[in-house]
Amino acid sequence: VVGRGVGSFGEGDSLRYIKFKNNPVYTTFISSAKQRKNGEWVITSYASGIYIGKENEDLLHFPTIAGVGGVQVFGSYEDADHNIWFATAKGLAVLRKNKDSLNVLEIKDGLPYSSCFEVLEDQFGYFWLPTNLGVIKVSRAEILAYLDDQNKKIDWKMLDEGDGVVNQQFVGARHSIIGSDKKLYFPNISGLV
Repeated sequence: VVGRGVGSFGEGDSLRYIKFKNNPVYTTFISSAKQRKNGEWVITSYASGIYIGKENEDLLHFPTIAGVGGVQVFGSYEDADHNIWFATAKGLAVLRKNKDSLNVLEIKDGLPYSSCFEVLEDQFGYFWLPTNLGVIKVSRAEILAYLDDQNKKIDWKMLDEGDGVVNQQFVGARHSIIGSDKKLYFPNISGLV
């Protein structure tokens, strides 16, 4: 909620604001807010980075992505191993379980395009990252292996008009979903893909 932070609707359709001890999200342009199973909130913003924390506690703040402040963070995804992945304008970032710093995969790591709008994982362990140039498909296991040993390779595949995508430009302001049919749905300039 603009100027108020994160709100949730409860019983009787009343709006309740989530409170944090240090509440920098009051003045933040929030792009997504998700609550983890452990009760922590993961809040992403269009210019202020990433915030993680539980209600009535201090928020952990990551103000920079790959050393740059003011980077758009479009959304987050928590995998089955409790790593938190972030789609950002600087690349694909991950906060690994039991770690306190972000790893960011960028063009220099082979990422075909720097600005990823969403992180979706299919049932086969592949991430799908919509961008302005198509959708990137990449193995989560390969990324994690690369983060442990940069001699490992990541097979990044960009799917675009040559692969049958009607329009390569996907939309960052709207979120992609995995349907109940396990299919991936991406908003695109030309409609739903």
